[in-house]
Amino acid sequence: MDSRVRALYQIDPRPEGPAQARRIIAERLSSRLPADVVDDIKLMVSELVTNGIVRGAVADDVPVAFELLAGGHVRCLVLDHGPGFAARTRHGAAGGG
Repeated sequence: MDSRVRALYQIDPRPEGPAQARRIIAERLSSRLPADVVDDIKLMVSELVTNGIVRGAVADDVPVAFELLAGGHVRCLVLDHGPGFAARTRHGAAGGG
């Protein structure tokens, strides 16, 4: 990739939110990466945004934050305002899994 991208977006917590995120990825990365890589990133971000909307929405008007960082690599962060998850404790024999 020839230049760096760093952008923060607010995704509407509505059914069209994942499509909004996919459009952002396509617009920002299609000229920088092979099409199959962009498709993989769109799928990943779409799933994360969907999860943030379905499981993390605290109100219908609170957006899901989506940060895109691209340079020598691509990093996508999705942040919702949900309560999070309780830490899981592993039970059973040590060293397995």
